[in-house]
Amino acid sequence: MSTDARREKEVFLVFLRKIYGEVATQRSFKDEFPDCVRPDEFKGRPFFENLNQIWVSLTKYRGYSELVGVRTKRLPGCDYYLPEQSRIIEFDERQHFSIPRKISLQMYPEGLELGFDRLRYISLCEDIKAIDNDKNVPHRDEQRAWLDTLRDFLPLIYGLKPTIRIYSKDFNWRMLNPDNLAHIEDFKRLLTQRCTA
Repeated sequence: MSTDARREKEVFLVFLRKIYGEVATQRSFKDEFPDCVRPDEFKGRPFFENLNQIWVSLTKYRGYSELVGVRTKRLPGCDYYLPEQSRIIEFDERQHFSIPRKISLQMYPEGLELGFDRLRYISLCEDIKAIDNDKNVPHRDEQRAWLDTLRDFLPLIYGLKPTIRIYSKDFNWRMLNPDNLAHIEDFKRLLTQRCTA
């Protein structure tokens, strides 16, 4: 992660804590979501067919049969978690807007309750077309798209509120001042639009 991206996430966290108080970072949900990384682990649960179809489509995109690394037995921690709201918040930088992510988003079932504008995210994927050139993990774009998909579906499967997604370029975060009431109101409006999902 670049220094700028790290700073933006820090500012975002300051605003979250200013408004909501307690905010957990990198919450793993290892107790709530045990062994929920591969599609076969969802048999008998809501959205199994949807998740399985998304997995198959992502593996077919460039022919990678294994999307999740051997060491990934559990879903990595989310960016932020608001315990009083039972709500995950993801802060999405440009690498999250890839063609694999577009593929997954297009396969979400109609009427799925989301804390972000799915069509806008599809459009951002088409515009940005991010590509991760990690030679050690050649399927990194597909893997990231799959893990983002899980973060969207798991709260709905396990009774949490829909995951809120914020595009990192929605604001110049580093220019926001957490002591400025107008900036706090702008931030609240941004989240409120997604909290009504």
